[in-house]
Amino acid sequence: DLPRTAQDAAQAMTYLAQKGWDISRIQDTVADVMNLSISQAYGLAESADLLSGVMAAYKMEASQAAELTDILNNAANQSALTMEKLSYAFRYAAPVASAFGVSVKQLSSHFAVLANQNLDGSTIGAGWRMVAQRIQQAGADGGMAFRRLGVEVKNADGSMRDMTSILEDLGGFLEKNPERAAEIMKLFGMRAGTVGMILAQQASQLRSYEESLGKLGTTQDAVLRRMNDWNT
Repeated sequence: DLPRTAQDAAQAMTYLAQKGWDISRIQDTVADVMNLSISQAYGLAESADLLSGVMAAYKMEASQAAELTDILNNAANQSALTMEKLSYAFRYAAPVASAFGVSVKQLSSHFAVLANQNLDGSTIGAGWRMVAQRIQQAGADGGMAFRRLGVEVKNADGSMRDMTSILEDLGGFLEKNPERAAEIMKLFGMRAGTVGMILAQQASQLRSYEESLGKLGTTQDAVLRRMNDWNT
């Protein structure tokens, strides 16, 4: 059954109210929760939890909910990510990603690459968080460990480089020096080494994923298709 009744909408509003949202914010967002639930055949409570959690971590306005819904929908449709994997991954990684200036779209592209390597949601999120923290710590420490591999973590003005750019450079190093893969594993530590290695190995896919995840209107299109199928 598709959640499209007034009772379903009221239930979704209740879930958002339990997150501490005021009525105006709820009214502006409930349609997006419903659309995510329908487009991915995902539970209302779970859809509300995922959407509200990411919005809270990134301090998003209600007006940004539709775009966020499209990113999530695209990520699930274009990779091995599921809504469950996304929910777990964002729970672990979103606060750190937001603090480090990694956009939802960029973070989702990283999740997609990791999911395609058959990692579960908690491993994706926790591993990504540790990789990001190692990169940030390297920036604070002068970046010597990365520089030994020919990779700069900071721009000339002292600001941190885009995380995807750093991973792309690591991937380029690895392609030219496959025998030094253990050094990349060591950069990220025992617990995050696998995630860091996958991101470096698959770095060439990150930009294309990030671009495709930004396509707008896909959730509404999916909802219309499901509604049409349901009514025929």
